[in-house]
Amino acid sequence: MYHKGFIKRWLIMCLAILHSLFSQASEPEQTLNTPKDFTITWLYSDTGPFHIKESNKNGVTGICDGIITEIIKAIPHINHIKRLLPIARIQQLMDEGEPVCYPCMIHRKQATSRARYANPNALYPPFKVIVHKENAEAFIKDFGNPINFDALVNDEKWLMVRQIGRK
Repeated sequence: MYHKGFIKRWLIMCLAILHSLFSQASEPEQTLNTPKDFTITWLYSDTGPFHIKESNKNGVTGICDGIITEIIKAIPHINHIKRLLPIARIQQLMDEGEPVCYPCMIHRKQATSRARYANPNALYPPFKVIVHKENAEAFIKDFGNPINFDALVNDEKWLMVRQIGRK
């Protein structure tokens, strides 16, 4: 299903994030003593292809759903909670400093007030524009091939959408 190196990088990344969160506890009683005391709260949203709320009859899940599943299998002695939330709520919890793991965040070179980032586990090709077959010829006529993206985003004739949380 997933390349072993891919899953291993995700496991290391999530454990590193969790370690960094708990290693900075200011009082000794806040430090976790054993893995039995440890709970990972996994946050996910219905944002395909990364997370898919319900798998189809063939068992297809999102990329990050598979990663979470494999990590949970790899460390069964740790408690795991999975919470399906809208992206805005996930962002709020992270902004409030809640100790959560949200895999598949868009990587940034520097830590932010919201999160610390590990090495990227996946690289994606540049964005692509998808149009219906019947609109393709007019689309290429208006915007060229390759597409002049500036012209596209400033043309009110075409509708563009993006999910919340994407910039």
